[in-house]
Amino acid sequence: MLRTLAIAALCLLAALPAGAAQIKVFLHDLKDDFTRACAEEFEAQARANPRRHGVQVIDAGHDAERQLRLALKAMDEHPEVPIIIRPVDSTVAEMVADRSLSSSTPVIFFGRSPGHDEVDRSDGIWYVDSDAHLAGILQAQELMEAMAERPLEDLEAQGQEVGLVLLAGPHDVAHTEIRSKSFKRALNLNHVPYRMLAEVSCNWDERCGHDEAERLIRRYGKEIYAFVSNNDAMALGALAAMEEYRGALPTEVHVLGVDGLDRAVEAVAAGRMLMTVGQNKQLMVRVALELADSLTPNGKIGKTVAGIPRDENTHVFSVPMTVIDQRRAQSLLAR
Repeated sequence: MLRTLAIAALCLLAALPAGAAQIKVFLHDLKDDFTRACAEEFEAQARANPRRHGVQVIDAGHDAERQLRLALKAMDEHPEVPIIIRPVDSTVAEMVADRSLSSSTPVIFFGRSPGHDEVDRSDGIWYVDSDAHLAGILQAQELMEAMAERPLEDLEAQGQEVGLVLLAGPHDVAHTEIRSKSFKRALNLNHVPYRMLAEVSCNWDERCGHDEAERLIRRYGKEIYAFVSNNDAMALGALAAMEEYRGALPTEVHVLGVDGLDRAVEAVAAGRMLMTVGQNKQLMVRVALELADSLTPNGKIGKTVAGIPRDENTHVFSVPMTVIDQRRAQSLLAR
C-alpha cells in the first residue's frame, strides 16, 4: 500500500511542467489507517482534477524532525505556494506557524489541530478538520439508545449503572481531549448512570487497543458494558480482545469508534460493533485542496469552500461527521 502511494505521487509529479512547484501535503504517518486513507484521497482528487501547482504527498513516518525539516524547506523554496500539513506533534505545528509568519507562506493544518492560538495568529494560517466535539456527542447518543434496550439479565447483574472503558488517543493531541470530554459531558447532561472503569491512552494504535482491552477485561470482566474509543483502530483492537474473551464478559458489550474506516464499517454492518462516527475524508480533502488553490497568488477565499462555511470569525473549516450504525453501514456496503 505504501509503495502504491509512492508510485502514485511520482506519477503526479511527472505530469507537471518542468520547474513547477507542487502543493506539498505533509502527513504524520501513513501507517495510521485514517491518515493513509486521506493520502489516497489526496492522490485520487489530484489525479481527477489536475491543479496548476500539482500535489505531492510526503510521509513523515511519525518522525517530527523529518517532517519539520521538509516542511520548512518547502516554505523557504516556494514561499508563495501553500503547504498542507497534519503535524506529528505540537512542536512541529508551532514552528511551522512561526515560519509562516516570517515567510508569508500560507499553511493549512489538516485533521490535527495546531491550537486556536496558532490559527488566529495570521491570515495565512488555516485549519481544516471534522468536528471533534460532535464525534463524542454522537457516540454518547448511540450508547444511550443502546442502554434503553439492555437485556434483562445484564440489568439484574449490573444494576442501572453501566461500566465504561474509554480508549483515548495521545495526551498531547487536541482530538483526544475534545472527543473524550464531549462524550462524557453528553452523558452527564442526560443524567446517564455510568462508571468510568478506566480511561487509558494509546497512540491511536490497534495493538495497544487490543492489549489494554485484554488487560481490562481480565480485571473488570462482567462489569464492562462498552469500550468507547477515540478512533476506529483502537476500537478494532478492543473488539478483537473482546471476542477472544467473550465468556468473561456480559451478554451484551458494545464497541464504539470514530473515523468510519472500512474495517469498522464492516464490523458495524455485521453487528460486531455498535457504531462508528464517519469522518468525511473526501470532503475534508476537497476543502483543503480548494482552500490551497484559493491561497495561491491571485486566489480569493469566499465565505464557503467546497460548500463548507468557515467557523464564524475564524480560519477554521469544520466538516460535519455522521453516525454509521448498522443500517447505515449495511447501506454503504451495498453500494
